[in-house]
Amino acid sequence: MTRIALLAPYAPPVPGGISTFVSGLYQVLGQRGHEVFLLAGEGDGDTREHSNIGIRRAYTLRALRALKEIRPNVIHCHSHWYCLAAAVKYVQKNPGVRVVFSFHTTSIPILRSRFVRLLNKAHVITFVSSAQLSELRFALRLGGDLRILRPATRIIPVDSAKAARWASQHGLDGAFPVLAFVGPLEYPHKVRGVIDLVAAFHVVREVYPEARLLIVGDGSLRPRVEEAAASLGGSVTVTGFVTDPRIALAQVHLYCHVSRQEGLPTALLEAMSLGLCVVGSRVGGIPEVLDSSNGVLVGPEPELIGRTICDLLKDSSLRRKFGAAAQGTVERSYTWDARVPQISAIYGLAG
Repeated sequence: MTRIALLAPYAPPVPGGISTFVSGLYQVLGQRGHEVFLLAGEGDGDTREHSNIGIRRAYTLRALRALKEIRPNVIHCHSHWYCLAAAVKYVQKNPGVRVVFSFHTTSIPILRSRFVRLLNKAHVITFVSSAQLSELRFALRLGGDLRILRPATRIIPVDSAKAARWASQHGLDGAFPVLAFVGPLEYPHKVRGVIDLVAAFHVVREVYPEARLLIVGDGSLRPRVEEAAASLGGSVTVTGFVTDPRIALAQVHLYCHVSRQEGLPTALLEAMSLGLCVVGSRVGGIPEVLDSSNGVLVGPEPELIGRTICDLLKDSSLRRKFGAAAQGTVERSYTWDARVPQISAIYGLAG
């Protein structure tokens, strides 16, 4: 049994890809018999003492105190510099502890040089896609042990009764077609992609006047999306965050992850796991998951996105073919069980 500390800025119930990733990792490690501790800046950690411990320097100090009590063999830090700072301070007096840092987004702190110094203290640095690894290795001049650790998801059946209630509450009973995007409305380049999708929806509505578009997410840039969608009236719904996006996706005919910037979105994998036909932007790690066999890639041009969507909506057999292939892709390569050998190697536990 290995004592593993996961240091993360967010954990459930805080929504988002980082929170979902850390929660899945916590569960699969525990199932494999490891003693796992989740120290969350915001959200629920594994105990009350390790929950909502703050951000930046406050997080570093409180996490460091927790690490001294936990005495882990492995510290896995996620996304933010202050998580890594706590680990680096701890290993100064405990040099046998392995430190892993995982990038989830491509954002870089203002104090870049300090961040790079911290990264140089990690034994392994991971990235969610090859594209992200290449971009950040160049931007930060990174060396050392760099690996890809893609997100994963759980194959969970959707509660049909809850899904039916949700659809009814949002006026989706019998609606066709229903399109959806899931993600935070917080990052400018991501939101530009959502606005591209809204513009493409004008094209879809010309062919399918009763079409509906769900934007499942929230964030500081939500008003930009709502402004872009204002002329489409009630055909576009910005739902805010939904605790279980699978409930919202159960009535969807086409999932559209249109974005200008991505690592590798967990929402995309969740949609694929449900057997949905998926349209994804040709950015970040999305082309590393989607190809011509299990989905459709698009550029940023709203007119072409709209035409692609309409072509798929006209061909139900093609949508079913893509959806089945997408589900198979997740079942083979993007579950947490499939990640275990890779995680063990990253933690130095293999063999």
